[in-house]
Amino acid sequence: MRWRLAVVVSVLGVGLSACVAPILVTAPTVLGVAQVGETLTATNGTWLLSGSYAYKWQRCEVDGTGCVDITGATAKTFVPTVSEEGKRVRVRVTNTNQFGAQSASSALTGPVTPAAASPSTSRVSVATGGTQADNSSEAPSV
Repeated sequence: MRWRLAVVVSVLGVGLSACVAPILVTAPTVLGVAQVGETLTATNGTWLLSGSYAYKWQRCEVDGTGCVDITGATAKTFVPTVSEEGKRVRVRVTNTNQFGAQSASSALTGPVTPAAASPSTSRVSVATGGTQADNSSEAPSV
C-alpha cells in the first residue's frame, strides 16, 4: 500500500500533499550532555508536510526498557534531575498538521551522570607548621 501511495503522490504532486499528515524523514535527536543539571535540547528531526511540534521527555532503564513520560517535561529543552541519574532519556516529538499527527522518538542518551561538583561547595583543610590555632576566648594559663 505504501508503494501505491508513493505513486499517487508523484503523479498528483502538491495537490495530494494538502491532505496528508506529517511524514517522518529523519528521527529527532537529543543535543547536550546527559548530566544532572545540564540542559538537553531536542531537534525536531526532518519531516515532510510538517505543522506544529510537541515534546515529551521520557526516562528509561539503562537497557532501554521501561520508558515512562517525565511529569511536566514537555518543552524543547529538558534539564535532568537526580530522578534521571543512572537512567537514559529520550524525547518523543509529535508533529501535527491539519490532517493528522505523527510521533517519533530520538535515540536514547547515555546514562545520566551525577552533577559536576561545584567549586563553591568544596572545602579544603590547610595545616600550617604542625601547630593548631586556638580560637577560644579563654586567656592562656600561667
